[in-house]
Amino acid sequence: MARARARRWPLGVGLTVTSRTRPRVRRGAGVVLPLVLLAACDSSVAGQAGVGAPPPPTTAQVAGQSLTDLAEAGALHVTGGLTTLSGDKVTVDLRVASTGEALGTLTVNGQRAKVVLLSKTPYLNGPAAFWAALPGIPDAKSTVVADRWVSVPPALLGVQIEDLFSPPALAQLLADGPAPTAQQPPEANRRQKVGGVDALAIDLSAGTEFVTPTAPHRVVGAKLASVGQAGPSAARDLDLAFTDATAALPSLYRDVDGQAATLAAPVDLITPVEEGSHRFAECGQASCAVIVDLTNGAKVAVRVSVSADWIGDGKPLGRCDTQTGLVAPGEQISATCTITSPQWTAFYQNAHSVPGQHPYRAEWSAVSLADPPDRKAVHAHATAKAPAKPAKNGAYVVYAIDHAKGGHARDMWKYGVVASGYWRDQAAQQLDACQSATGRMCAFHQVTTANDAPTAYAAQQQLIADYRASAKRCPAGQAVACDQK
Repeated sequence: MARARARRWPLGVGLTVTSRTRPRVRRGAGVVLPLVLLAACDSSVAGQAGVGAPPPPTTAQVAGQSLTDLAEAGALHVTGGLTTLSGDKVTVDLRVASTGEALGTLTVNGQRAKVVLLSKTPYLNGPAAFWAALPGIPDAKSTVVADRWVSVPPALLGVQIEDLFSPPALAQLLADGPAPTAQQPPEANRRQKVGGVDALAIDLSAGTEFVTPTAPHRVVGAKLASVGQAGPSAARDLDLAFTDATAALPSLYRDVDGQAATLAAPVDLITPVEEGSHRFAECGQASCAVIVDLTNGAKVAVRVSVSADWIGDGKPLGRCDTQTGLVAPGEQISATCTITSPQWTAFYQNAHSVPGQHPYRAEWSAVSLADPPDRKAVHAHATAKAPAKPAKNGAYVVYAIDHAKGGHARDMWKYGVVASGYWRDQAAQQLDACQSATGRMCAFHQVTTANDAPTAYAAQQQLIADYRASAKRCPAGQAVACDQK
């Protein structure tokens, strides 16, 4: 039967392994294994007869291949927790893309907020209790920003989401340090439940990774005592579980894009606004206004949001909100915030019908507003399509690893996505794992390229779907981007 991938993607030049080395992990732009000795040959003869019974994979080989697969994932669903360097307890439930976008919830010291990460900027929306629990937020501001989207610098949040939870970041954190050298079979490692999944615990120099017991060994969790030395990319006591979400990457992009559409006026907690005096004006039965004096203390022009909670006769009367236009650096302005609630009307009528004192006040605060996020990139990600025909010289490569299965026919072992600069190293150094799994010579070739990662992942998904339509299963070594059930 003709392989489904031949329907759209022509074969490239095959490369075959001619010697074996033990995989190790090295530092770099991803998780890469050392280059094996290669001999180029035409794709028509790249795969030949079986190579005999290969030795079973070792724990070190499983660790190296599993981290390579993790680094190539397009997205993960991450749950678990950590402790920041300042001692704050953080738990997350996030879908995180390899391109940096994220969506879900983040809990700090027991208080939860929604979070969306876009253009490396985290935006959070939580109740007043969340902001009060976040270090560095004055109590007076916690009610002002409650239930509003806020642009939060990672330094203030204490957690750099894309540096701790994205697929390549997690792979690199686990790969940090000397390569594992354990030669015992993987099943000799202790077993543990991670996120409800049975897993093998493999101890690495940096911490412990948890992988599924059977091939392809997916990484499903990690424990690290500490990462980094300072800043929001550093943390301790990481205890995380994750599942591959590459196949659902377009859905994640669409959800992030939809959430970003609601971020028209996020609060900026860093840019200062100097608050001056206030006064009341035009107070009548229908409404009352508080006029506040403000000064832009920043070096850039900003918009300012003023909110005020009104109280009359000791009872809440409602809230007013207003926004200014752009205020130049050092400029002084006055902003008017007017309440028109039914409670104000009732209070005013009662004050004019019941003798005595009827005090009222407005508890107001002013904050700068950040620019709304640019949605162009994530919108393009959400609509990315596989190339109509194979392309060359893109920034990302979609490659294939396959093996001969009688004559010159090929059988697919894995489709991968990696930056074009080192894709040959990445692919070549997985041939050992392919050969151990299949007992045959394995080869790799470039299928297509793309100028951006989402397009490359779309091509990978198409290739996998075509393969499954023909073979009725995922490629045997496809640890990410394909449900093996």
